[in-house]
This record gives sequence, structure tokens and C-alpha cells, in this order.
Amino acid sequence: MCDPEWKIKTGTEIFVFIHRRNEDFSDLLGRWRHTQVWLDRGYEWLMPPRYKHIFGEGSEQIFPLFVVFAETPERIKRGLEGAYLPFVVQTLRPAIEEETTEYLGVAQLRDDKG
Repeated sequence: MCDPEWKIKTGTEIFVFIHRRNEDFSDLLGRWRHTQVWLDRGYEWLMPPRYKHIFGEGSEQIFPLFVVFAETPERIKRGLEGAYLPFVVQTLRPAIEEETTEYLGVAQLRDDKG
């Protein structure tokens, strides 16, 4: 988070870990653990040019947020619950697939004309 008055980052940072297809629970936790190890060495965020005025050193607290899907095996969800790690279940909406299909149809029409 950033304090708009002082233009410095404050408080905590949340790292989002998205479950990969065919990823096992230990691999998912391993990614979080590797992140903890790297962040423990000290770090500084490189800010885009328009945000260079914001102080970008590491945070006081870091927290993970895991994103799983309906297709994610239940053992992984139970493992996250058992480890008291926060997670959300993201569902893919069919409307997104329809929009993608429609968009591809438009792109194909453009290719046929050109």
C-alpha cells in the first residue's frame, strides 16, 4: 500500500500465487517458500518512471494469497486450509470464452479480407 501524502509504501505486501495445472501441493508451497527466502535477503521494488517518486524498499510484512480453481484437486485446498494459508477459488465464466470466440471470429474475418 502507498501513503499518498508521503509518497512512500507502507505496511504490508501481498504476493499472489496462482495454482498451475498439474502442480502438486508441495510445489505450490515451495514457490511461496522460495519467495520468502529471496525477500529475506532485502529487496527494492523498481518502480515505473511515472511512480519513481514512491519510495520502493521492501515491506515490513509479507503475506501470500493463493488462487485455486474449481478443477484444483481437493487435497490442495485442504492442505492450504490445514496450513492456515489464505486462498480464493476462482471460477472461469463461460461468457469470457464466448467473448474470446467472438473476437477470434472478427480477427479471422480481417485476415480473410486482407
